[in-house]
Amino acid sequence: MALKADARGIAIAVENRDPHLWEFAALKRHGKRAEDIAAYHQGMRLDLMCEQVKQIASPNVGICLDIGHAFLAAPYVPGDFLTTIRATAPLIRHLHFHDNFGRLDDWAESARERLAFGEADSHAPPGWGKIPLRPVLSILKQNGYAGWVLMEVQACYAERLPEVAATVRAMIAES
Repeated sequence: MALKADARGIAIAVENRDPHLWEFAALKRHGKRAEDIAAYHQGMRLDLMCEQVKQIASPNVGICLDIGHAFLAAPYVPGDFLTTIRATAPLIRHLHFHDNFGRLDDWAESARERLAFGEADSHAPPGWGKIPLRPVLSILKQNGYAGWVLMEVQACYAERLPEVAATVRAMIAES
């Protein structure tokens, strides 16, 4: 795919993934430890994604950093969250920018309940959760990031989009 993308001037950005409690339950059913999730769900591991992108060695292939996914995965993968972002930054070609509270989907059954209880990949407006977004933007700026900052927020926040956009613009300007 990289060769075809290169020939056509197309960029490929591979998105990182986030863990879910159902995956931990599946591991347990198969006699595996929860701590081993990163071995079975390698899309959570930005370090492995970086290795893969480097091995592909194409200027048209990089990483789509979903900041919410990375924050949810952080407790289960090697390394500190911001250190991992710093190591990944040179390969980031696209950014999904939203917030969450770093809590997996516990008991909530619907997206609305997950939002109310701050669970899972809630796609909350930037600044509403616990992700250290300003330091992330600073790291990206220091590494010359010039791609899109895509606000990936839930549709229920549509009325707040002008406020959310202003907040994100201010975060970018401050970084």
